[in-house]
Amino acid sequence: MNLFRRLQTYFRQKKDTFTLKVFYKLLILVIIPNLLLLGVVSFFIVLQTNRMEEERFSALLALKQSLDNEIISLFDETNQMVNNVIIDEQIQETLERVNPLSTVNQESAIFGEEQYVTNDYTVLTNMRTALSSYRLSRGNIHSIAVVDLEETIFLSSTSAESYVITRGDLENSRVYGTAQSRDGGLFWSVNDALTKNRDIITFARQIPSVDQPQNIIGYALVNVYLESLQGRLRTSIDDPHVLFGLTDTVNGESIIFQDGEIVQEKADIGLEISRQLAYQPADEPFIPVITSAGDWYVSASSLSNGNELVIGYDKAVMNRELNATKTLLYSGMVILVIISLAASFKGAKIIAARLHMLSDAIMKFGKGSLDERVKLKGQDEISDIGDQFNDMAVQIRQLLTNLEEEQKHKQLFELRVLEYQLNPHFLYNTLDSINWLAIEQGQKEISEMVYGLSRLFQLILSKGKEMITVEDEVQMARYYLNIQKIRYEDRFKYDIHIDPAIKEYKISKLILQPIIENAIHHGVRKLRTEGRILITGTIEQDDVVLEVADNGVGMTEDRKNELLSFLDTEEWQEEKPEHLGYGLKNIDSRLKIVFGDSYKLRIINEGHEPFTTRIQIRIKEETLKQDPTS
Repeated sequence: MNLFRRLQTYFRQKKDTFTLKVFYKLLILVIIPNLLLLGVVSFFIVLQTNRMEEERFSALLALKQSLDNEIISLFDETNQMVNNVIIDEQIQETLERVNPLSTVNQESAIFGEEQYVTNDYTVLTNMRTALSSYRLSRGNIHSIAVVDLEETIFLSSTSAESYVITRGDLENSRVYGTAQSRDGGLFWSVNDALTKNRDIITFARQIPSVDQPQNIIGYALVNVYLESLQGRLRTSIDDPHVLFGLTDTVNGESIIFQDGEIVQEKADIGLEISRQLAYQPADEPFIPVITSAGDWYVSASSLSNGNELVIGYDKAVMNRELNATKTLLYSGMVILVIISLAASFKGAKIIAARLHMLSDAIMKFGKGSLDERVKLKGQDEISDIGDQFNDMAVQIRQLLTNLEEEQKHKQLFELRVLEYQLNPHFLYNTLDSINWLAIEQGQKEISEMVYGLSRLFQLILSKGKEMITVEDEVQMARYYLNIQKIRYEDRFKYDIHIDPAIKEYKISKLILQPIIENAIHHGVRKLRTEGRILITGTIEQDDVVLEVADNGVGMTEDRKNELLSFLDTEEWQEEKPEHLGYGLKNIDSRLKIVFGDSYKLRIINEGHEPFTTRIQIRIKEETLKQDPTS
């Protein structure tokens, strides 16, 4: 509500401005006709979409009814044949001989072992004959097997294939395991361990004793070719975007056909579809579902024993077909929009002459005629633009005048900077003169200090460059250490070890000197024994690492934390104690500006280890021998 009031207030305040006046006219000339056109086009799109969906779904339902009959016939014929196998006298007699629960087996135990072995070949031959007769009774039977309780396998298969079943196959078979664990019913599976990866559907069923139905004496396994069903699917479904499937919702088995072939990688979507359909209204012929293999419009019907038949159409493909229709209709809309725009341009031509006057004045002003102004009559939007242009021209003229004055001041400032730059050079030349005078007077220590100081100034000047090489930075550190050794009468020694690979790497100058100064002033100066300072430069993985270590008195943990906290602040406060390290603060701030997140500073103060200040800078190949600030 508050937002609506704010918008209402805004439009009331701006209703007389140029922007909204133009907006209202464009709204009348372009937007309103196009909105009406969009409504008409949308209406026809809805009609066309509904018609296409109805035609597609009607064809799929008719196809599904035909395929349902095919599947039902396959299951009924197979179930009838399995029933005949179960009650076959030869098969019953053979299986009961090894069934420890049957009375027939107990009575036959009087036969000697020799007689039982002698009859094995006869039993095997009789079983194969019986199974072959059932297999040959139907042309789509690949093989029939009967398994007794000791997992003796009696098999009949087509002679054209060397097909065998082993006990390992039985252990890996899902459908055989289901038949063992569930009572009654005809169970099935596709591409089971018993099918040997052929396009075959395997049926399994328990074989009860005819005399004692409560006793299970074996299992019947039937492999049926799916070629006939696949051929029917290829003939009936010429669209690769249609899928047909059979799902056993009780035992979790599923088979999916697409383009007449079994699509094993999509087998799981049959179960996904069944689970989703269980929560959908049953009055809709086709229901959209989302699966791991995409979105589908599906229809399903239930069979016996928990089996379910589904047919589906790829939702994305149907959407593409609908989008093609939308594109055609929107093309017509574009044509009408062009016509409406032409009408808008016709209206714009009326005010083109006055706009040309304004444009001409702006172009002359842009080419340097700063005194150019435009005079337009009237109180409309174009006159408002002309007045705003005139005001802008006056302001730009004033800004240019101010800029000229600032340029003069800048040139004067640059001259003063050049004058100030002469002072360090003068100091360097003066120190060089003092050095030669000390040499002539035999003052060796004074000469060494003055020479080191002059070289230090020379490197600091570095021809005005802000970035110098690691080698030059280390040389400055060496000059500074030599001066301090003379000052402190050799109370400490130093070593410098720099990896040659980093000598040409560019860093900010005067990085090591403040750290060395801290090491002397707060560390080795307070020792009663000889002090040691070690400066190292190495490469660690992708970093250039510079370290200054000393064997001085170190730093307490509280002082270390206070120093780190000071480094993390953005402030420079003059009232802070000296021990907080303005030198380190200066280094840290400059390196952060130059290298950003590629730079780190650490202070290592652990136990009896040397107190170490460590600088890490990430190596960049393109700046290895260049100025990172360039």
